[in-house]
Amino acid sequence: MLIGLFFAIIGAVVIFVGWLLQQSIREQLNTMISGTGTVVEIIKVDEIGEDPRFYPVIEFRTPAGEVIRFEEKTGGSQFAYRVGQQVAILYDPQFPQDARIDSWFELWFPAFAVILLGSGALVAGLAGCGMAIFDTRNQTTSHPG
Repeated sequence: MLIGLFFAIIGAVVIFVGWLLQQSIREQLNTMISGTGTVVEIIKVDEIGEDPRFYPVIEFRTPAGEVIRFEEKTGGSQFAYRVGQQVAILYDPQFPQDARIDSWFELWFPAFAVILLGSGALVAGLAGCGMAIFDTRNQTTSHPG
């Protein structure tokens, strides 16, 4: 029962963190404007025991003529982008270096994955609690009296 309760609480906390992440993205989108950038480089990151991840580096020009270069925060296991490719971007004019690629995966997938992970833990924890309660009830009703 305690293990199930532990997983349920952890799941609820993780869901809340995912919701906060999603809210943060919504707030950022309110200040961002659209633009177009060019993939200028793909950075390969090798981690021990894992497949390499690839992060696109995007360059764009602000209306003031400033050239900004940023590395996308969400990496992939394959080449999702190629050097020279034009991509839609979003950026805050006050902080253009914090730009993002304008795609569902790049913007929303991290929050979605956190919420999904938390949901799995919550469901597993609640199922564990339910099984423990059911087992306890069966033990008390199955004894001859």
